[in-house]
Amino acid sequence: MPLDPDVRAALARSHFAALPEELLARLTAGAVCIDVPAGTELIAPGSVPRLHLVVAGLGKTYLIAPSGRLATVRYARAGDIVASTSICDERHCLPGFRTLTAAAALIFNMDAVPALARSEVRVANVFNVEMSHRLYGYFSELGRHGLRVAARARRAAPARCRLRAAERTGSQRPGRACRR
Repeated sequence: MPLDPDVRAALARSHFAALPEELLARLTAGAVCIDVPAGTELIAPGSVPRLHLVVAGLGKTYLIAPSGRLATVRYARAGDIVASTSICDERHCLPGFRTLTAAAALIFNMDAVPALARSEVRVANVFNVEMSHRLYGYFSELGRHGLRVAARARRAAPARCRLRAAERTGSQRPGRACRR
């Protein structure tokens, strides 16, 4: 089946561009391109992820903190691969993926892609490169923001300690019970 020009353009912008046409045809066999409105949850946190390629629009990968706050892990635009770890790990995922604008996504056939990645070194290499770029991106973010986040966590620790003490004692004013 011939690929839509938008899908072909997204593949050309992605790490899949390194693959020959024959492998791209095998990789996209059984894939489905969907158009979704803004705010669509393509991967829900805690679900079994599926490999996606953003064809158009903008989305974000995010985590939900125990406090209920959303933390954006990464933004994805046309040509970005989403949930690349799903080809080698079938466990339920922690992050979710949601569209921020009207978007189109190519959802890959999860019976074919992992098998192809195990049997074809060029496909496996595409995922190695993708995951390496993601990992270096995360390290870069931690390097820029990690110290600020750690300082904020240290400042919040006494407040959390007082809240826990208040819960234990039933007091509305735990005072200085948690001095360090």
